[in-house]
Amino acid sequence: MAIYSYLGIGPLLYLYAKGIMQPFFQFHKRHLIPFVVSVIVFFMPFSFLIHPIRFYGVQMWLLIYLILTLTEVYKSKENTDRAPILKDKGRWIYVVAGCVFIIWMAALTRSHIELIAFFSFLVLAMVYIIIDKKEVIRFERPDNSSEASRTIAKNDTDYKGIMKQVEELMIHQQVFLNSDMNLPLLADQLGISLHTLSKCINSQTGKNFSEYINSFRIDQAILLLTDQKNEHLNIAGIAFECGFNSLSTFNTTFKRMKGVTPSVYRKSNR
Repeated sequence: MAIYSYLGIGPLLYLYAKGIMQPFFQFHKRHLIPFVVSVIVFFMPFSFLIHPIRFYGVQMWLLIYLILTLTEVYKSKENTDRAPILKDKGRWIYVVAGCVFIIWMAALTRSHIELIAFFSFLVLAMVYIIIDKKEVIRFERPDNSSEASRTIAKNDTDYKGIMKQVEELMIHQQVFLNSDMNLPLLADQLGISLHTLSKCINSQTGKNFSEYINSFRIDQAILLLTDQKNEHLNIAGIAFECGFNSLSTFNTTFKRMKGVTPSVYRKSNR
């Protein structure tokens, strides 16, 4: 059974990295495809499992996913250099990937894999703790943990800088379409505290976070409601397309902002 577990290490590590580095990562059915390989191998004849082709094929499989994992971390860090939290998470993934690489080397050289795997993970984790002088998997940064977090957003200029980043995410990346997007997720992506982000949005827009994000969703809903290409979409479909997770919330929010229900607005703008 060891081979089936070994085949799962790579895909699991890759999904773990994506889940940590991407604040809005969602698991899809396509992510199950790599695990189908283990099922296929399960039905292969024993003569093939002990063949050298099998041995080197399995090693190459894990190496490919190690490379994919490191690439995912590198891209995420490059695209979000302003988020120090992601840098901490990236370092942690590097530690885990380093341990898996030692496992890979041990298996490739046919060494005592169990013993090496255990001690490699233990030693690298200890090195990480010693270097950073903090818990391995604690990624949150309290408001008083660094000079940057103590001095950020002291004046209106700082808030304006943060709002430019927020607007970039809302307007160009359209993160408001994600129904799971909330204040903690947005703060995590920006690398700032919840309090700072909430206060920034309040002071710069005069709205709370819910009102702010829903204004983008309602604007998107208007575009869909008035576009004849979307005649096939019902009101519920448009609500979900715009990032709302319930029809009642969409109807209530739309009527509060526009004075009429979505269905009435659609009829009057055809």
